[in-house]
Amino acid sequence: MTAQQRKPPASVAEIPAEFAARSSRVALRAAVGTALFLAAAAALAASAARAAPAWQLAAAWAAAEVVFAFAVARHARRVGAVPEAHAPHRHDGAATARRFMEAQRYFKFTETYLDGWFRGAPLSSIKKGNLRELLAYGMWYSNSPAEVDAKGDGPLLDGMVDSLLADSGIKLEDGYNESLPFMSHLRDPLPSVYRPLAFYAGTELMALGTWAALWAAGFTRHDVAGFAYYTLPGAPGAAAAAGTPVLLAHGVAAGVLPYLGLLFTLAGTGRPLVVPEFRQVSMRLCAHVPCIEEVVGSVAAFLSAMRYDRVHVIGHSFGSLVSSRLVQLHPKTVASLTLLDPVCFGMFMPKLLHSFLYSPFPAGGKLLDMGVYFVSRELHMTATFCRRFFWSDYNLWAEHLPAHTLVCLSGEDRLCPASDVRRWLESETRARVLYEADAVHADMLMQPEAQQQLLQNWLGMVAECEGAASDGGVAAAVAAIEGEDLEAAAAAAGDDNGCVALIKAGVAGADWGQAKAEAGAREAAAGDAAAVAALLEQLRDQRARLAEREAAHAAAAERLLALVGAVERRRTAPSAEAKPPLSLAVALGAAAARRASSDEDGSSGSSGSSGVASDDGESDVAVLGHAPYWSARGAALRRRHEASGARGGRMRRVALGADARKGSMGVCLGDSASIDLGALAYLGALSGAQPAGSAPLRY
Repeated sequence: MTAQQRKPPASVAEIPAEFAARSSRVALRAAVGTALFLAAAAALAASAARAAPAWQLAAAWAAAEVVFAFAVARHARRVGAVPEAHAPHRHDGAATARRFMEAQRYFKFTETYLDGWFRGAPLSSIKKGNLRELLAYGMWYSNSPAEVDAKGDGPLLDGMVDSLLADSGIKLEDGYNESLPFMSHLRDPLPSVYRPLAFYAGTELMALGTWAALWAAGFTRHDVAGFAYYTLPGAPGAAAAAGTPVLLAHGVAAGVLPYLGLLFTLAGTGRPLVVPEFRQVSMRLCAHVPCIEEVVGSVAAFLSAMRYDRVHVIGHSFGSLVSSRLVQLHPKTVASLTLLDPVCFGMFMPKLLHSFLYSPFPAGGKLLDMGVYFVSRELHMTATFCRRFFWSDYNLWAEHLPAHTLVCLSGEDRLCPASDVRRWLESETRARVLYEADAVHADMLMQPEAQQQLLQNWLGMVAECEGAASDGGVAAAVAAIEGEDLEAAAAAAGDDNGCVALIKAGVAGADWGQAKAEAGAREAAAGDAAAVAALLEQLRDQRARLAEREAAHAAAAERLLALVGAVERRRTAPSAEAKPPLSLAVALGAAAARRASSDEDGSSGSSGSSGVASDDGESDVAVLGHAPYWSARGAALRRRHEASGARGGRMRRVALGADARKGSMGVCLGDSASIDLGALAYLGALSGAQPAGSAPLRY
């Protein structure tokens, strides 16, 4: 592994005694709320039974079931319709194919791979043309290999087929078997099984019971634009009450209900909790089945409304897909990432789709098989996984993982290639991995001991994460170097040891390649104070060099502005002597300019540059640089121009002055064009003399 991939030493925090006491109090309150809810439901049912004879109630229910069946059939046609453009936005199939081939080091192409994707078909029935069709669908989301050929990626597709077969030693015959299907979940009809109204009445009753339990435990429910959230404020008196909140994204089946034990364990930490509820994977009726992007957009908006800038994200099963997309689309929001039984790794393997949607015996045991089949064939569940479900968007790669990531894998997980994922994580990432060889999917939700082990490792990771963030602003410096985002770094660091000023003034001109390598090496030292001090000293030296360069450029710009004024006055003065047109000087500058663009108000569109207009009434002049001085003076002079009615000629930006690392400066004239510093010799010839009291300009 590289220096940036070295694993930090795993730390396990002891669980304080007050955690268990706090968790027990929350669980007790939830139990009381559940008992009260059940009593109320029983009383309501008894009251209904007394209100009318049993045969009338049965007849009314039967009529409701008939009407419901017709309504569900219409609803199923709508949610099961295949969109015309059923592929990710701006998808790059060639790039996806290359990533798939790179992953073959850990996720092997074997006969098991073909058996899964081709639904258990004999190997002898699979032809090279069928494999080509499968890869065109999986990597390019194409309906046929001909569409890939039309895009010009046919040679890449053929190369993939040849390489996979050669590396695996699998022999496939040439040709194409037209009668051989594969798991084309985006095109196949939804594999749903009808559920009666009574079933959905039961799931809604469970959801109400969960609400009652969480309400009694102190949670507040928020309904926002079709999405529901439960929040728990920090525990009064807890040290972590004002700390970074925890967001728990649940998996499929019964919504938040199976996660109450884990929620109560997390409540013991005293941190604020946020729990989104995904009803589309909770076997409940939904008028609209949102895709994962819609879910993530709602989560991000809700966190913003709650003023939670960063959260510790924990995702289980389906929740790992939501967490994956959240960390990809909103990486600044995720302080740490914990994935339990994740299905967001190696999604190009057939395990998830085959076990969840295509196999009648996915779990290896009668009870588990019945449970998985019962859950996975619900209408809204199948719509979630078969429509607008694009693995290439949800799969997590190494570059997506935050610096503080914890992954818990179950060795007997039928939905995830756990052993392959473990090998990839330990070889290619810095994530810490917990691996239970004999565990099955969702085992930890039913085992308090496993939850305690998870909590210990999670607390250790969070302590490192938040300890680094408060250690002299070092985490903010590293974030600035890695993300090239000064504002986020400043917000994260506060002003510890002058780190913010250091970042703003010094990092802006860094060599990012070298800085990232330095940051990775020093961060891997994990607490080495000497290494941290050395990093900060380097940044301080860089700040000093940039300050000196800035001062030199400011002085040069002042002299240049005076020189331009002299040129303009000589050009507009009456004289019988013919003078070369100013456009010759313009040509000298334009030849050296990297790019130039027009702006009606005279200001640059590039970040880090500002325009300064001269006080000359005959033309508009702008000097572009990076010092705050120019911004302030430019605004003042521009206002004076507008007040005096000076004409606003077209201003052209000098791109040579937009590069912070080179620190170049430039000038633009309102009714001419850009002038580079290299044109000063010609300008001097036009003006006849240097401005009084100024030294020759050098660059």
